[in-house]
Amino acid sequence: MVDHMRGVANILETEKADHVHVLGISFGGWLAQCFVRSYLNKVKTVMLSNTSGHGPSATQMRLALILVPLYPDRVFRFGMKKGYLRLLTVPDSDREFWEAYIEEVTLSTAKNFILAQRKCFLDFTTNYTFLKDDLSDWPGRILILESDNDQAFNKSAREALKSLYPAAKVHTFHNAGHMPLCSNPKEYVFVVRTFLKESQEK
Repeated sequence: MVDHMRGVANILETEKADHVHVLGISFGGWLAQCFVRSYLNKVKTVMLSNTSGHGPSATQMRLALILVPLYPDRVFRFGMKKGYLRLLTVPDSDREFWEAYIEEVTLSTAKNFILAQRKCFLDFTTNYTFLKDDLSDWPGRILILESDNDQAFNKSAREALKSLYPAAKVHTFHNAGHMPLCSNPKEYVFVVRTFLKESQEK
């Protein structure tokens, strides 16, 4: 996670971006929460989309690090594709596109990428704990974007995230699944734009 944060910080330095709005989706939401705590002076707003305030089971991640290298490529790609499709909630008119996209992503994803990702998950779970008063000296604003039928983060995880940031503005998408940006892009973009506009006015 530290490497991820340094990478983002280096990009901002290269682009001469002194103050930014951070949108983190799913795993990106974990990274966003780590980043704002490490770079308070750079972040103006944080948008946490379909994520949680804590990571997955450490035991599950350790097991994945052992098992993934052992899977034959065919089994590995089948499992990954099945996992992506489980999270896919889109209109029927868009489904063919997204299924083809998932097929392409599955074929081009190497085991090393998944292993690196799981190591980040494990690092986040074991080394990061967030508290309500962590950002008490930060003047920025937070937007929480959630779905009422998110397959990746259940109601308990969603409520825990909102409890962690009681002052955050919350928008709930209905029947939009884990990726409302894909399943309901117009509403998603409108909500984000409105939040950013409100933040600039305050």
